[in-house]
Amino acid sequence: MGAYERTPISLITPSNSATDVLLSPTSFAWTTSSNADHYTIQLSTVSTFATISAQFINITTNAYNATTLLNSKTYYWRVYAYNASGLMVNSSNITYFSTLGSLPVPTITSPLNGASNVAYPINVTWNAVPTAQNYRLEVSTVLLLRRLCTM
Repeated sequence: MGAYERTPISLITPSNSATDVLLSPTSFAWTTSSNADHYTIQLSTVSTFATISAQFINITTNAYNATTLLNSKTYYWRVYAYNASGLMVNSSNITYFSTLGSLPVPTITSPLNGASNVAYPINVTWNAVPTAQNYRLEVSTVLLLRRLCTM
């Protein structure tokens, strides 16, 4: 083993059994390993890691924000630490978490559907969706939003 000290890695976030983890981004954090100069995160939808769902390599800190995970999935994750010689140590534990399910559609509260003679500028309001990070409003002069308006 030489002078390479294999300090076990502990997974911090997402915590084990966490639910409704946000997707964009999904934040990962773990403890550092002595003498490590980069890390790899592996995710799988099976606890044995027989298949790898996502892998993020050459991470030079003990944190990473992933933007490629899917809604309503349970992921198992682990981290490997590497030094310049290629020696590695993996996380001492494997944890799992579930990502947030699909968000419900917001309900527009004003103006009411079918309203006419609405004063300009139009103030559109809707019921907030818990955990939504942002919204996109689309306005059209025809049914099914086939011709979007610019405002």
